[in-house]
Amino acid sequence: MTDDAGTPRAVIERACPAVHVRTVERIGEGWDHVAFLVNDELVFRLPSADAETNADAVAAEVRLLRAVAGRLPVATPEPVHVASDGTFFGYRYLPGESIEQLLDDGRWRPETDGSLTELVVDVIVAIEDLIRPEVASAMGIRRADGRRYAQEEQWALDSGHITPAMRAVHDDVVRKLPVQWAAAMRRPV
Repeated sequence: MTDDAGTPRAVIERACPAVHVRTVERIGEGWDHVAFLVNDELVFRLPSADAETNADAVAAEVRLLRAVAGRLPVATPEPVHVASDGTFFGYRYLPGESIEQLLDDGRWRPETDGSLTELVVDVIVAIEDLIRPEVASAMGIRRADGRRYAQEEQWALDSGHITPAMRAVHDDVVRKLPVQWAAAMRRPV
């Protein structure tokens, strides 16, 4: 982004005119987005420069988040501003530390008792209980089709950016996921 028109502030203000941006802080990134904390109260996940934007997928995510709001065993983002072109949205900031931060600081290790895995399963089952398969399909949620990012996962593992603690989490997931994935794929959602 070399000009002001492409800055996160300009993109957000142009796409969400009700948002008056005072401060913008980059707080993270994912496969296809960069997350910004705006005015210390909203998070906007803007598409990465090289990511394909999919307004249908964003709309489905917004519908799902609104449908499960306050009904899961964890806090969920509350979409409050959706870009005029539908390619991103902003939600109220959920304070706390990410697993990534805890890993980087060396304060978190995979639980040997499986409590994190159990929480993830509890959330997935709660979503399935709330949103029946036919409703999920009508919302635009696509059926899971196995590992979608195998090449990206391998690239990340080989990149040298993965800390030993992050690698330990990955290895733990790789050991436990196949059995749970197989069981999950027998379920309707």
